[in-house]
Amino acid sequence: MSTLSASKFILRMKTDQDFAHYIASADSKEKRHNLIQSNGYHFSQDEFNKIFDEHNDEALINSMRGNALRGRECVCCKL
Repeated sequence: MSTLSASKFILRMKTDQDFAHYIASADSKEKRHNLIQSNGYHFSQDEFNKIFDEHNDEALINSMRGNALRGRECVCCKL
Protein backbone atom coordinates (compact mmCIF):
# COMPACT_ATOMS: atom_id res chain seq x y z
CA MET A 1 0.00 0.00 0.00
CA SER A 2 1.22 3.48 -0.62
CA THR A 3 0.47 7.15 -0.49
CA LEU A 4 1.64 7.40 -4.13
CA SER A 5 -1.14 5.03 -5.13
CA ALA A 6 -3.65 7.09 -3.13
CA SER A 7 -2.43 10.25 -4.84
CA LYS A 8 -2.80 8.73 -8.30
CA PHE A 9 -6.26 7.47 -7.39
CA ILE A 10 -7.41 10.92 -6.19
CA LEU A 11 -6.10 12.50 -9.39
CA ARG A 12 -7.94 9.98 -11.55
CA MET A 13 -11.16 10.34 -9.57
CA LYS A 14 -11.19 14.09 -10.10
CA THR A 15 -10.18 14.04 -13.77
CA ASP A 16 -11.96 10.95 -15.12
CA GLN A 17 -15.71 11.24 -14.55
CA ASP A 18 -16.43 7.84 -16.11
CA PHE A 19 -13.99 6.18 -13.73
CA ALA A 20 -15.41 8.09 -10.76
CA HIS A 21 -18.94 7.00 -11.61
CA TYR A 22 -17.78 3.42 -12.20
CA ILE A 23 -16.20 3.28 -8.73
CA ALA A 24 -19.14 5.04 -7.10
CA SER A 25 -21.63 2.64 -8.70
CA ALA A 26 -20.49 -0.28 -6.56
CA ASP A 27 -23.19 -1.06 -4.03
CA SER A 28 -20.98 -1.96 -1.07
CA LYS A 29 -17.68 -1.00 0.55
CA GLU A 30 -16.24 -4.39 -0.30
CA LYS A 31 -17.16 -4.09 -3.97
CA ARG A 32 -15.72 -0.56 -4.17
CA HIS A 33 -12.54 -1.73 -2.51
CA ASN A 34 -12.28 -4.62 -4.99
CA LEU A 35 -12.84 -2.27 -7.96
CA ILE A 36 -10.18 0.10 -6.69
CA GLN A 37 -7.67 -2.69 -6.26
CA SER A 38 -8.54 -4.34 -9.57
CA ASN A 39 -7.69 -1.02 -11.22
CA GLY A 40 -4.21 -1.07 -9.69
CA TYR A 41 -4.68 1.19 -6.66
CA HIS A 42 -3.51 -0.15 -3.30
CA PHE A 43 -3.76 2.11 -0.24
CA SER A 44 -5.29 2.22 3.21
CA GLN A 45 -7.90 4.65 4.48
CA ASP A 46 -5.15 6.36 6.52
CA GLU A 47 -2.98 6.76 3.42
CA PHE A 48 -5.93 8.19 1.50
CA ASN A 49 -6.71 10.64 4.34
CA LYS A 50 -3.07 11.78 4.53
CA ILE A 51 -2.88 12.53 0.81
CA PHE A 52 -6.32 14.12 0.72
CA ASP A 53 -5.43 16.39 3.64
CA GLU A 54 -2.16 17.44 1.97
CA HIS A 55 -3.98 18.46 -1.20
CA ASN A 56 -7.16 19.76 0.37
CA ASP A 57 -7.20 23.15 -1.30
CA GLU A 58 -10.10 25.08 -2.82
CA ALA A 59 -9.31 23.99 -6.40
CA LEU A 60 -9.29 20.34 -5.37
CA ILE A 61 -12.54 20.66 -3.45
CA ASN A 62 -14.24 22.48 -6.34
CA SER A 63 -13.05 19.93 -8.88
CA MET A 64 -14.54 17.09 -6.85
CA ARG A 65 -18.05 18.49 -6.54
CA GLY A 66 -20.47 16.30 -8.40
CA ASN A 67 -18.41 13.15 -8.54
CA ALA A 68 -17.58 10.32 -6.21
CA LEU A 69 -15.24 12.29 -3.96
CA ARG A 70 -16.93 14.48 -1.40
CA GLY A 71 -14.41 15.74 1.11
CA ARG A 72 -13.15 12.94 3.29
CA GLU A 73 -16.43 11.16 2.78
CA CYS A 74 -15.08 9.45 -0.29
CA VAL A 75 -17.69 6.93 -1.31
CA CYS A 76 -15.02 4.66 -2.66
CA CYS A 77 -12.51 4.60 0.17
CA LYS A 78 -14.46 3.38 3.15
CA LEU A 79 -12.19 0.36 3.51
